[in-house]
Amino acid sequence: MIFYGSKGKLLAQAKINGTICQHCHEPAPQNISTFGKYAHIYWIPFFPIGKVGVAECTNCKRTIEKKEFTPQLLSKYKELSHQHKTPLWFFSGPLAIIGIMACFNLMSLFGPKEIPDPRKDLLKEDMSMMVSNPDSTMTFASLIHTLVKVSVESPMDFDKIKYLNKKEADKQLFIMKFPSYKDFTNEDRESIFSMVKTIVESDTTMLDSDRYIGIHGKYNFMAVKSPNHEEVSRIVSEKHILDFYGDPPSVNESE
Repeated sequence: MIFYGSKGKLLAQAKINGTICQHCHEPAPQNISTFGKYAHIYWIPFFPIGKVGVAECTNCKRTIEKKEFTPQLLSKYKELSHQHKTPLWFFSGPLAIIGIMACFNLMSLFGPKEIPDPRKDLLKEDMSMMVSNPDSTMTFASLIHTLVKVSVESPMDFDKIKYLNKKEADKQLFIMKFPSYKDFTNEDRESIFSMVKTIVESDTTMLDSDRYIGIHGKYNFMAVKSPNHEEVSRIVSEKHILDFYGDPPSVNESE
């Protein structure tokens, strides 16, 4: 729940002599006050929304608003408003946001620099060549494609699933990319991931190889498995898949 609203703060006050109250008709001094109003969110002032003037008779205590001021009261109110500007703290919210942004910018300028990782480009390039409707030459992909179509109840077009199967000397990478993986039930997602792991890891021609398996949704990975890590979530880092392309760059390599 967001708490927001407006509040007023007394900015200035003065006593005016030689006036006659419009209510009690007595020649009594008037106390005139100027209030500044501001909008707040969670009680933090964000911006001013004008000023309000009131006058109180010291005799009958009758209070009137600015619209009822006599020319004499109105002249004094304008004088007070001109002398007492809107306080800077009425902008506390925006100033705090600007300050936080400035701190982050300074941290990014003077803090440790992120080391560019060329492995990301290699993964992006490989994924740009993913194929749908794999043929028999892509043994894993072809088998998984068939099994997913017959075992998962979903209105999606299974022919839009894309596959990547890549082998190195002692490593194997397998990625499936779904246009709407998040729309599957949790049970179906777990079933697909389990099926993929079982089939890929059953490859007897590469028993001693490191397997890197990923399930990619429309925008990001949602399940990964590497020799040392396994994770299933709405958003999963690609860093564990990147290890297929070698070790991450070191500080010395980036210089």
